[in-house]
Amino acid sequence: MLANFTHVLAIELTLISEGNYRCVFALVLKNGNSLEASDYTKVEGSLVKIIEKLPRNYPTAITLNGKGIVHRSFTDHAVDHEKLFVTAFPALDKQDFYIQQVVEEQLICVSLVRRSFADDILGKLKFAGLKVFILGLGGLSVVSIWGLLDNKASHLSFCGHQFEQSSHLKPAAYKFGQYEDKVEKVKLANAEIASPLVVPYALAFQLFMTEQLTPIAAAHEGLALSLGNFLENAKLKRMGSLFVIGLLVLLLISFMVLMHFNRENSSLSERVGKITSTADQASLIKSEVDNQELMLLKLGWNGGYNRAFLLSEIGASKPRALVLEKINFRSPKGVKEKAIQPYTLIDVKGETSNLTAVNNWIFMLKEKKWVLNVSLLRYQQSNNSESFAFELLIEY
Repeated sequence: MLANFTHVLAIELTLISEGNYRCVFALVLKNGNSLEASDYTKVEGSLVKIIEKLPRNYPTAITLNGKGIVHRSFTDHAVDHEKLFVTAFPALDKQDFYIQQVVEEQLICVSLVRRSFADDILGKLKFAGLKVFILGLGGLSVVSIWGLLDNKASHLSFCGHQFEQSSHLKPAAYKFGQYEDKVEKVKLANAEIASPLVVPYALAFQLFMTEQLTPIAAAHEGLALSLGNFLENAKLKRMGSLFVIGLLVLLLISFMVLMHFNRENSSLSERVGKITSTADQASLIKSEVDNQELMLLKLGWNGGYNRAFLLSEIGASKPRALVLEKINFRSPKGVKEKAIQPYTLIDVKGETSNLTAVNNWIFMLKEKKWVLNVSLLRYQQSNNSESFAFELLIEY
């Protein structure tokens, strides 16, 4: 099951020399449950020049290559996986680096990049409007799609990425060497893609499948938090869309019911016009009208407003500082059961620690066309709590 976005911008950024970069990026799109990446763009120059060429407003995954990125592979598979960094780089302070660890059967590799270097690049990308969610190091993200590669040789080399493969066709070692400025065809599943597209495709695959697998990426707390928030917002949007569709269906049903009652009322009016002015006939008309009004009341006509619509209006206007506990629809006291009510009451109870938010909400509610009046019945401190309980009465 792919994530809720349709496009992913995948970037492979390589530091060639001080202030000079090579960038290969591709826009990978979701087509059903498959991914398509038919083209890529290559740019060389300063980071500013590269950022100018990048598309905006897409979920983004980036990997850093070249100078400043260090990879260390282990041939001893008995090494303690919990102490890979200390074993690989005993003289370095872990706090100064973003670390990427890969433990995949035959392949054990630790990669690192200085936080200051990576944060400078990520900060400039964020300032330019890019939404980066995954930071990879080198081409190790290819391991996530290794099973899709149609390769039986002992080595796999493309665009400077060099993998060794075991006899069981599993990745066994990795290093980034001299860049090969040539384009070859690489078989991926049932298709062939250009070799510069392999790493961007693997990056996009990881981001699309982030809810099903753990990405091969550097441990970056800020990016992980941003990705979690993005996925949560996507879920809320899906739920919101379903709620809106349900609300529209209810409104349509309500409209059809009201149209039915309108036709019935028209029919009643036509019948009344034909009745003569005798007392018995007038009494009959009054009796029928009372019965119809009682029927409307029992069917929840509610003055022409659907309660689902009112709840939606109340919830949409509520400030975040307020927590609603109870919403009760009731009739005003002293109104006869058979009479059509001139207005209806909504009793709203909740808690907050911000009186200003309550006042602001009262003001917003009074701006609603369907609201006649809003009264604050109670505002007092709750028992065993620093919050305040409030109660509003809405007339409509």
